[in-house]
Amino acid sequence: MADNLGSGGSAKTFDAVCTLLDSWNPEGAQQTDTLGQRLSNYLDASLNTDDRPIWEQDIIERRRGSLSADVVVNGETGIAIIGDTRASGMKAFQFQLKALGKQFNYIAIYWWDISDGNADVRRIAEQRNVASRYGLQGLSFHRRPYTRVAHTRNRTSLRPVLEPWMVLAFVTVVIAALGYAYVGQLQESYPLIKVFFGLVGGLLLITLSLGIFLSR
Repeated sequence: MADNLGSGGSAKTFDAVCTLLDSWNPEGAQQTDTLGQRLSNYLDASLNTDDRPIWEQDIIERRRGSLSADVVVNGETGIAIIGDTRASGMKAFQFQLKALGKQFNYIAIYWWDISDGNADVRRIAEQRNVASRYGLQGLSFHRRPYTRVAHTRNRTSLRPVLEPWMVLAFVTVVIAALGYAYVGQLQESYPLIKVFFGLVGGLLLITLSLGIFLSR
């Protein structure tokens, strides 16, 4: 684990980094490498203001490797950007977190994947992984903010919606009514014909209604 580097690597700097991560939201979908460089530039511009002497400025570094941090502040705060929070990716995340715990005093995890489907996976990971488990002085989790898009109906649209079953039901009813009226004219000569067509029409309507009910 890295040695404490003084005021620049203190808990105060770690708290400042956490505050900056909570407000960091780079636009557009980016690859992790690109995000790492953008985060490095963001932290450098935010932590190292022009009024600070050069010897008091924080050192922001980029690291490479699957088990390394994406950005390092003063050699003791490691920041990892996690782009896959599916359950299948949590084993690799645990290996990475364990490796980071051996390199730094402070670790900040930035969830880039904030999909609703993986919310429980992220929540469990945050509950199970605490600073004391890895001998850290500080461990924090952050996520990029987002705005949920609400899908609403267009109230100005009055266009009717015709389903295929509606057309079929209408045609069936019309044919049954016409057939029943025509058979009624033959009732005196063939009384059983009307009864037969009535039963067939009723059975057809019942079958059609049941099919509509089951298909919805």
